[in-house]
Amino acid sequence: PTPTSLSPYFAAGRVLAPRFVTSLLCHSVRHFHIPDLLEELLVGASGHGCLLQWPVPAGLVDHTYGELFDSFVRELAAVPLGLMRGGTAIGSPLPYVFTNPPASTRL
Repeated sequence: PTPTSLSPYFAAGRVLAPRFVTSLLCHSVRHFHIPDLLEELLVGASGHGCLLQWPVPAGLVDHTYGELFDSFVRELAAVPLGLMRGGTAIGSPLPYVFTNPPASTRL
C-alpha cells in the first residue's frame, strides 16, 4: 500500500487520489459506459443521487452482511455496496466505508 491509501482521510473518503481520476478517464476510452454509469449513480434519472446511506434496520443488528444484503435486495429492491464503520468506536480516527464485505461480516 502507498502512504495515501494508509491515510485515515483516504479511508474515510475525504481524499480523492489523482491516480483514480486518471485511471477512470483512461478506462472510459475503451469502456464508454463508465461516464453514463457514474452519472446515473451520482445524479440518477430523476436528478437525485442514487447512492444512499441507510441505517442498519433494527431487526438486522448483530446479524451478518449477507443477511442484510439479502433483506435489502428482497424487500427494498436495493443493492448494498458496503458498510459504514464508525470511527473511534472501533479504533479508527474517522468513519470509513467497508466496500463489499464478506457475507459473514457481523453488523
